[in-house]
Amino acid sequence: MLLVGIAVIIVGLLVMKLNNRIVLALDGVIMCLMAWCFGIPYAELQQGIKETVSSMIVAILILLAVGVLVGTWMASGTVPVMIYYGMKVLTPDLFLPVVCILCTLMSTMAGTSWGTLATVGVACMGVAQGLGVPLPAAAGAVCTGAFFGDKVS
Repeated sequence: MLLVGIAVIIVGLLVMKLNNRIVLALDGVIMCLMAWCFGIPYAELQQGIKETVSSMIVAILILLAVGVLVGTWMASGTVPVMIYYGMKVLTPDLFLPVVCILCTLMSTMAGTSWGTLATVGVACMGVAQGLGVPLPAAAGAVCTGAFFGDKVS
């Protein structure tokens, strides 16, 4: 069943160029039909779906909260202000350690590495480009700080 599901996703996305939501819905329908053909009772399918969705609800709520945080920071001008002052205050020599520490602190306080990457990380990458710091090194500092802070919190 797993191979059929993967094949449907690959063919739908890469070959037929369908929207990913349509492909996932189609894949779900095909999996339900296959389960029915194998004689799996509907109550068992329903219980499995319920357990799966309930285990994912925390991650979904975190993604929603991160989306609100990112949208608020972008709309209020926080990220552009961070880029502006980052260009004025930071030097290329100090950039990587300062960014790593900044992302660690932000991720620890926010409790999410995703939120840090989407807000402070975006601003830091803009500053890195403006200062001429290599972008892979800047991305490494941002990710290291964000994930370290997330694990600390």
